[in-house]
Amino acid sequence: MAEPAQQQDESGRAQWETWKWQIELCLKEQCLFTIVDGTRQRDNARAARILGTALDEEAAIYVRKKTDAKEIWDTLLSVFEQSSLQRLYTLFDSFFEITKDDATSITKHASQLANLFDDILAKLQKGNPHATLPVSLLHHRIFKTLGPEYQYYRSTWYRVPEPEQITKLLIENLRSIENSLSSHSSGSFFAKSKSQQHTHKKQNKNSQNSSATSKKEKRACLYCKKFGHVISNCRKREAAEQNKQTDGDKTEHKQHPRGGSFFATGLAVNTDVALVDNWISDSGTTHHISANKQHFDTFEKFPIP
Repeated sequence: MAEPAQQQDESGRAQWETWKWQIELCLKEQCLFTIVDGTRQRDNARAARILGTALDEEAAIYVRKKTDAKEIWDTLLSVFEQSSLQRLYTLFDSFFEITKDDATSITKHASQLANLFDDILAKLQKGNPHATLPVSLLHHRIFKTLGPEYQYYRSTWYRVPEPEQITKLLIENLRSIENSLSSHSSGSFFAKSKSQQHTHKKQNKNSQNSSATSKKEKRACLYCKKFGHVISNCRKREAAEQNKQTDGDKTEHKQHPRGGSFFATGLAVNTDVALVDNWISDSGTTHHISANKQHFDTFEKFPIP
């Protein structure tokens, strides 16, 4: 049967605590841990083999030339395990510097703080079995890492009798508040999205108008040669065309005094004029077509082909 320790892989400083705990379980299962800690010398080679095969290349460098199980174990402890005081300071830093990001749930964040709190207490009790820490320190730290939307519940929690201030109950209540805030945020987001869509459409329309205006400002009018507009919006051109049309109407009135009678006669049925095969056309406009030359001041007869 394969040794369980052969499947272990110690991967450096970050995983030292986990590796140490796992390897101790394996050694104790095989009744070999007493060899590692130096209390028993029997089966030394067997214990050394378990330690050596459970190390990766980086960690094995420190013990590659050692064959004694206790010597290998002590070397690993000196390299990877921090001193008790240094480890305690590291836990303090983590406990008082940890922050909560938006992606982390209340349950996970509070559990991380609770684990750090338990580790600190365990380290203190290792040097002093009677050492204690008030659980209110943990609860206060949890509230300090949360946003203002949770602070109204802090005063409510502090009024709870101290024997009833259980960490599990606090986490459950905070999780309920988190769920309520999430539901409220979803509804607000829906309404906000509708408003933002309307705002974006309006902004896009204004942007398009602004872009069109900007393009016009960069081009010169083909009529008046001024910048800021195009020929279709040129006021000077419109005024000139209007004046030209007015002058044309006056000239037409002088040249064709009976122009009005032409339209009236053209729209009425003249029963006195017999049907003829000759048609007369006004070269000035295609609408002036009639079989009676009396409606025209001058006319020229086309040659018959």
